[in-house]
Amino acid sequence: MRRLGAELGVDPMTVYHYVPDKAALFDGLVERIYGEVELPRSEAPWDDSVRALARAFRQTLLSHANAVLLVGTRPPISGAAFDLVEAAIRPLLAAGFTEEQAADGVDCLGRLVIGHALTEAGRPPGSNVSGGEAEHARAQQELSADRYPGLVSVERAAVAHDPNRVFELALQGLVLALELQLNNNPIEEFSTSPPRGGSRLSVRCASGPGASSGMPSRRTSA
Repeated sequence: MRRLGAELGVDPMTVYHYVPDKAALFDGLVERIYGEVELPRSEAPWDDSVRALARAFRQTLLSHANAVLLVGTRPPISGAAFDLVEAAIRPLLAAGFTEEQAADGVDCLGRLVIGHALTEAGRPPGSNVSGGEAEHARAQQELSADRYPGLVSVERAAVAHDPNRVFELALQGLVLALELQLNNNPIEEFSTSPPRGGSRLSVRCASGPGASSGMPSRRTSA
């Protein structure tokens, strides 16, 4: 709060007239970001809705690069956040997905979008630390063809990294996986940790303490 007050040129105590604490400030920032996401048309087919929402969500996050990590670690608690979740889950339910399949699909969608945005926009902690891109390029150019024949082949082919291409590939993979489920091809058999006991819908779904993808997930109770 002191830093914010200094940036605004006001006494830090003035900030507390608008937000009670840092958590409330973070939640307000996240709400603003969610509110900027352009939601898809409600009458669109489910797969078009998933693609449109994913692209809009990613674009909004990339326009607020410094806040991507914040969005990924704050659970949605506002109307704007739940509007986005509703826009994601409603078309799936309308298309015939079960509640569990729809919740899983939206969970995966949130992880996919935030993960890709964080990879594109994220920077390591500390203003004096580089992102490591130059070091990575130099190290890859020096790889041994005997030990890393696959990587050297890719390097020699001069394959350009295109975040848009990679994102679309991942998004299409998610849509295809959801389509398999809709056509009665369940994927539960691949799970190594079947749920125990009851389950409930939760908004905290990223791994790690206090983490969230901003989308709902199924939490398993002991």
